[in-house]
Amino acid sequence: MNFLEHGSWRALCALSLCLVLLISSILTSPVDYLHNRPAEGALSKAVAVPLAPQNSIASVPPMDKPHGSAATPRAVARSRHSRQRPRGKLGRTRRKRRRHILKSPFCKLQQRMVAVRDLGLGYDSDEVIDFGFCSGTCEDRRITYDIVISHLAKNDAAGISRARESNPCCRPKSFVNSAFLDNNNDYHSIQTVGMESILPGQGPTTLNNGIDAAALEVDRRIQDDRQYPEIAQMLGISADVLPGVSGMSDIDYPLLGTGQVSLPRLLEIGPVRRVPLPPELVEQFGHMQCNCMLGIFPDISRAWLTIDTDIYIWNYNDGGDLTYFDGLSETILSVGLVKPKPGVFQAHITHLLVLTTPVDIVILGVTFSALHTGASAPGSCVTEALSLLPEPLFCLPTDNTFFQVVEGTGTGRLFLAGQDGCLYEVAYQAEAGWFGQCCRKINHSRSSLSLFIPAVLQFSFSEEDPLMQIAVDHSRHILYTRSEKGTIQVFDLGSDGQNTSRVASLSHGTIASAAVNIARTVEKLNFSPVVHIAPIESSESAVCHLLAVTHTGVRLYFGTCSLRYPGTRPNTLILLHVRMPPGFSAAVTAPQRPARVHKALYSRGTLLLAAAASEDSDTLWCVAQHSFSLHFPLMEAQVSVSTDVRAWALACIEDCLPAQPMQSFTYGSLPPPMDPPAAVWQHMVPPRRFMLLSAQGSIMFEVLRPLEQLRHLLVTGGGADTEDVQKFFLLHREDQACATSLALACSRAAHDTEVSSWAARAFFRYGGESHINMKGTGPLAVSSSPGSTFQASPSLMPTNLLRSPAQGLPLTASTPIPVISTDAAAAFDGNMSVPIFNFSGKHGGVCLYIARILRTLWSQNIAFERLNTDAGRQFTLVESSTSTELLQAVLNRLESLHNFLERSAQFSGSSIANPSYPPPQRHLPGSFRHNVPSQQLQQELQRKYQAEAQSREQTSMHGLRKLVHITSQVLGLWTLLTEHQFPALVDGLSPELRESVKTMTLRELVVRGGEVTGGLIASLINRYIGDNASTDAISQRLRTICPLLYSPDDMLCSKANELLQAARQENARGERERLLQESLQLYSNIAHQIDLPLVCSQYRQVRFYEGVVELSLAAARRLDPQGLALHHYRQEQSSMDTHGQQALAARLECYRGVTMTLQELMNQAAAGPQSPGVPKQPGPPAASSDPNLLTNEEAAKHFEQLLVLCQQTGDELFHISLYEWIISSGHTDTLLRLSSPFLEPFLERMSRKARDPLPYIDLLWRFHEKSNNFGSAACVLARLADMCSTELSLQQRVEYLARAILSAKSSPGVPSLAPNGEFLHELEEKMEVARVQLQIQQTLSGTCSQIPGVPEALAQLNDNLLNVTKLYGDFAEPFGLSESKLAILHCAGYCDTTLIRSLWQEVIDKELQSSLGMSATDRMQLLHQKMVSLGKLYARSPRYLPIDEVAGHLERRVCSLSWDEGFVPHCLLDAGLSLLCLLDVYNGLFRCRDSSWQRLSKPLHLLHSVHVLLQTFVQEPERIAAQERRLFINRCLDIVASYLIELQAMDPCRDSTDLLQNFRSLQPKLERLLV
Repeated sequence: MNFLEHGSWRALCALSLCLVLLISSILTSPVDYLHNRPAEGALSKAVAVPLAPQNSIASVPPMDKPHGSAATPRAVARSRHSRQRPRGKLGRTRRKRRRHILKSPFCKLQQRMVAVRDLGLGYDSDEVIDFGFCSGTCEDRRITYDIVISHLAKNDAAGISRARESNPCCRPKSFVNSAFLDNNNDYHSIQTVGMESILPGQGPTTLNNGIDAAALEVDRRIQDDRQYPEIAQMLGISADVLPGVSGMSDIDYPLLGTGQVSLPRLLEIGPVRRVPLPPELVEQFGHMQCNCMLGIFPDISRAWLTIDTDIYIWNYNDGGDLTYFDGLSETILSVGLVKPKPGVFQAHITHLLVLTTPVDIVILGVTFSALHTGASAPGSCVTEALSLLPEPLFCLPTDNTFFQVVEGTGTGRLFLAGQDGCLYEVAYQAEAGWFGQCCRKINHSRSSLSLFIPAVLQFSFSEEDPLMQIAVDHSRHILYTRSEKGTIQVFDLGSDGQNTSRVASLSHGTIASAAVNIARTVEKLNFSPVVHIAPIESSESAVCHLLAVTHTGVRLYFGTCSLRYPGTRPNTLILLHVRMPPGFSAAVTAPQRPARVHKALYSRGTLLLAAAASEDSDTLWCVAQHSFSLHFPLMEAQVSVSTDVRAWALACIEDCLPAQPMQSFTYGSLPPPMDPPAAVWQHMVPPRRFMLLSAQGSIMFEVLRPLEQLRHLLVTGGGADTEDVQKFFLLHREDQACATSLALACSRAAHDTEVSSWAARAFFRYGGESHINMKGTGPLAVSSSPGSTFQASPSLMPTNLLRSPAQGLPLTASTPIPVISTDAAAAFDGNMSVPIFNFSGKHGGVCLYIARILRTLWSQNIAFERLNTDAGRQFTLVESSTSTELLQAVLNRLESLHNFLERSAQFSGSSIANPSYPPPQRHLPGSFRHNVPSQQLQQELQRKYQAEAQSREQTSMHGLRKLVHITSQVLGLWTLLTEHQFPALVDGLSPELRESVKTMTLRELVVRGGEVTGGLIASLINRYIGDNASTDAISQRLRTICPLLYSPDDMLCSKANELLQAARQENARGERERLLQESLQLYSNIAHQIDLPLVCSQYRQVRFYEGVVELSLAAARRLDPQGLALHHYRQEQSSMDTHGQQALAARLECYRGVTMTLQELMNQAAAGPQSPGVPKQPGPPAASSDPNLLTNEEAAKHFEQLLVLCQQTGDELFHISLYEWIISSGHTDTLLRLSSPFLEPFLERMSRKARDPLPYIDLLWRFHEKSNNFGSAACVLARLADMCSTELSLQQRVEYLARAILSAKSSPGVPSLAPNGEFLHELEEKMEVARVQLQIQQTLSGTCSQIPGVPEALAQLNDNLLNVTKLYGDFAEPFGLSESKLAILHCAGYCDTTLIRSLWQEVIDKELQSSLGMSATDRMQLLHQKMVSLGKLYARSPRYLPIDEVAGHLERRVCSLSWDEGFVPHCLLDAGLSLLCLLDVYNGLFRCRDSSWQRLSKPLHLLHSVHVLLQTFVQEPERIAAQERRLFINRCLDIVASYLIELQAMDPCRDSTDLLQNFRSLQPKLERLLV
């Protein structure tokens, strides 16, 4: 009875816990978040419009009258952050300088995503606009742009203040106007908000002429393909929902012959090819006596047949290369082909043929005369003759066990399925083991002791259930078995595939019952028996691991681990989902369902079922999702084909994956992406081929993808002007269908010539046009016309809308862009239609096709490092990450696409080649606003926006065409480089460029890799020059392959470089000097036209450093002959002096050659010394292979000489630029040791007049410290810490205080301003308070920034150091920071017992509140960490750690949460509290008889904690000192005795009974400790 009561109580607790977790999950459900958060990739309501006329007035509301504050969710456009790094005044660069050389060191057009409410214009709107600004700080005219940029820089919004320096700013050439919707749904338009472009010659004007925008579109398309949902997501499998059923709805298997999109001629299975059995085998059937079997070896393109004791193997592609083996005397029962383990056999044995008979297990070696792994033609995996070794490699007895299945793993292990229901393994090795066996048989289903027991003595009372199938998941190293009755077992092979352990098993009855509980309306007979199992590899799903197919075609999806931890090793087998076969929909009047399935095959989303139609024929069912691969949830097409044969075997005989780079793309800590749909790879690989093998021969067919389906529709229809082709575009999204059409239109195959023209016509005919949708007066409502795809406000649209179109309704739009002009908004008073710009499907198809061509290389590094060994010497080579074949394949497709775009003028008119159209006007004349009716104005606006939509698409297409063109040339150059010893070419680069090559992706190389490509071309030319070969041929080839990357000026530079190479090869010093001086004289005459950085780099290679200085200064003089730059600098760099500003920018650009030389020498001098080599032979040391290679000592010497040479020049601006470079490069020690007369005035001037004086003041204290003037350094550091500035973080202030204290202590005397050590004492007190302030800041930073007052509080904490009173009253108290309050009390030495007790309670309660929704284990872990950290902090301050209050409150919370009763004692012990103290505290708490324990229905809870303490002492008596241990034990015995008396006096209950037993068991243990 007690046992039953105990079980009922545990069940009730478990049920209560489930209810609590269910309620918690409902309360913390992400539904609200998903409903309210902005959809990723949603539309920004704020867009740029051209600059308004000069006499127009910006509608800026009053600064003190903001609009309503009602917050509504807004869609936020993706940020396009510029990669340009801002440069400091006078050309100062940050540590990571841009390698791309700009015309100006100041003017840099940057972009940030900024909220409208942060513009400082008084608008209350949650929308975000793309704000363009310059990194300079000129304010000669106060327009809207200046107001906004000043406000954003002051408040450090979007990191703009960090991107701006004290530079002279160029004035914008044009501005951007922005329109947006505020939180009251009122439209506003602001003019001259952000910068669109800057004046000519002042910096980059646009985003790389559209290539950046095109590259971003390619990024988005590639990311969309990578984020394709896996099978579990499409089936709705999740840890938060119960297992479900699918396949019973009309949409699960849409019939293509009916409904909105009727495509009865859309094929799912391609052309069927029949290959009969070889005639020699047909004759052998007549000699059969016992048994015959058929099977397929797809790995070697072979089929096999066994007749009694003989096996025949032939090439199933043509029926040739027949091989047989007749060396057995017993009937063959099973056959298997396995790859051998590495290192066991000789290299010519590529496979092992395993044959089992009733008596023996025979293993034969398989060899080929030549092995070819190309994929140029179907079935070309093995093209030479197969041979079987005449003598078996191993032969084992079966021990009276019949084996029906043989299966191998990727690591070479060999498994057998026994008729006794056991899984066996044949373990083989090259050498004999301890028992003298090279090969042995292991039973993994029984104990290892069975190896030593004779088979005749093994007896089992259980009914035999033979194993019928073994399936191996090679990606996860999991093995599955299926028995004759349908039982499925799971074996874990270990993370490395070398172990074996059975982890789970499900009987057929259990599986059927579980499936019935999920699909309650389906008869149980449909779920049993299971006829086939197939592993689902990790590249297809991270959750679903196994697929089982029943005799009626039902698919059962299983998982082998918890859904919350899908990456763990298998530990169970659970049914996750039931997928019904076609024919179970309620709408089907005459259902056709698979029945009597006896063979099945599942391979990467394709399911083949062979259902018995009669005794001699089957019906082949094919279920695949290629036609609906981009739909969500899972939708599949199905087709059934009647065959006149009986299927003996099914196999996927060709499943080619696209070629991948040699160095795979890394995803960091993220899991690799799932395999994308076939539509993503269809242009690169042939379709998958399957084979059905029967006694009459083989039937080979293809499962068609959209590419083959469209080709079939074009061929059967005789062109593109058919209804079927039009419906094909309706079935797929327009951009998807256009991408498929492009793949056909760009095909170079001879047999696709006519199909290509038809596909191109379909592309233009059904690809749609760019357009706008205008609908409604609400925020961003759009029309519901057939071409529109957005039927709701974009801010509330789900992120997967583009993946889930309604059946038959295409998605035709690209990213819509809403915009409204100022005049139109005023005319309609905010109640007008909102335009949504939509690109055509052709535009989306081009973007998608480009992305799919480049996806294997786009984000891949162009090179990688490989460790090589030559003659015992190890060295690193930088090799191309992609083979020439893959580069050429991608290049061919890109060139075909480029040719298609060039010759297809109708795509975007004549503007596609060179768009010269002016931007359309986006505002209406004033006459429309007052005199024209609303309908007429609406029509006028729609016409204008329609023209603008076409203009935008033409602009975007021009960028895409340029991207294709430049990418083709980059790939052509890459291919050429791989043909010319790519590692050697990379070695010829400068260290900076070599590092760039190793880390640069193809995208970066295309978009902004001009310097890298130039360096590689120069290295290629130099290699020809170094070999004394003419550069004419390679120059002409470069001009042919990549004319955009190699211009005629580059050819002249090559000749100049040839002169420098001649100087390098010249040994005579005089002649060498003469050649270099001649080159310097030549370059000096055209210094203002040459590529100065490149020439300086070549001079550095020949150590002509004085030439670098002279050439740079000569170029500066030629660019500024009148000295306007120095005058501009001395006049405080007035923005009105544009000529002086340009001259200054030009001079600073010239000086960069010298600073780069200094940087290179400094890097070389600081590099690690090379280890000395061992001489190979007696005699003098061998000459260096590169005489120009600098050692560390030589580099340091040249650096010092170059510094001396630089200081001898009289160019003041050059000196200032040199100082700025030293500061920006971080080598301030070099600056401080210079003895230049310009250094001190420079630091003084910059510390006074710089907008950001902090770096210069920082140099000041370092200068004092280096001069051993520690007292002055401490004063400067203290001033820095107390400085009120938004540029200083609180962490930096704390560091400055620490340095100030150290300097003050190191000073021989205290500063005069603080005698008698008061200054040091003041610093130490500030340091202690600053640590508390830093704790408050870190706590607030971890909270949600949307809490009112938190951003302002964080800013205030960063602005200055505060006292403890302000910290407590303004921060700790308002924000309820209990830990900070406790720290402040401890810091101030203020002891308020009541307040301290309440603070500890708040700390505990908040910690528990913050972990709601977590598991109990995680919550206990978090609380344990918190209490241990705080306990150790205040353990030595008992006034601030009331142990009784902390322990009591913790115990009450733990009791209410039903946690482990020993949690609190262990937690307090880990915090460093003594066992004696805790025992007294708990004893006192229990003696208090607090009524709270009665309310919690656990009056004896504290006794359990006391028992835990005493048990801890018994286990670890060393916790009490030896001299105090006896007294403590007596104390414990007295307490236990008193507790026993009280417990015995109580009414007997389960709790008291347990405690009595526990305390009684403790008494003898404690007494033994007294001995």
